[in-house]
Amino acid sequence: MRTPHLLLVEDSQPRVTWFRRHLRAGLRLLWTPDAGRAIGVLRRDRGDGCAGVLLDHDLTERPCTVQPTGSGTDVAEALARYLPRDVPILVHSSNVTQGPAVARRLSGAGFDVLRLTFMGLQRRPDLFVEWQDEVLEQWSDEE
Repeated sequence: MRTPHLLLVEDSQPRVTWFRRHLRAGLRLLWTPDAGRAIGVLRRDRGDGCAGVLLDHDLTERPCTVQPTGSGTDVAEALARYLPRDVPILVHSSNVTQGPAVARRLSGAGFDVLRLTFMGLQRRPDLFVEWQDEVLEQWSDEE
């Protein structure tokens, strides 16, 4: 049986560290620091092995050399195009307008979406643990 992964789309290294520290046994993290790489992974893998997605919206901390790297909105479009609808998504963006908009877009596309800001997760890491438990349960039902 393959180890399921969570696709983490996040440009902030301290946040990545937090997610790694709170990762449940039985899951691995596949980290992409920008929209372009996340879209590439989704296009290539079509969700194979992906048990859940952790999505930020504002992906601006990475330096940009040639063109903008995109945002969580761009990733949401790729998720809707390439990912099976039974993969849970946690939108952890702190953007007060775009975070909820991305969550609504994904929910409207048929995904099970949880919207919690990263600060909310930091205050209540138990909610992240519960979400991961649901992800693992969903994964084991599918396998």
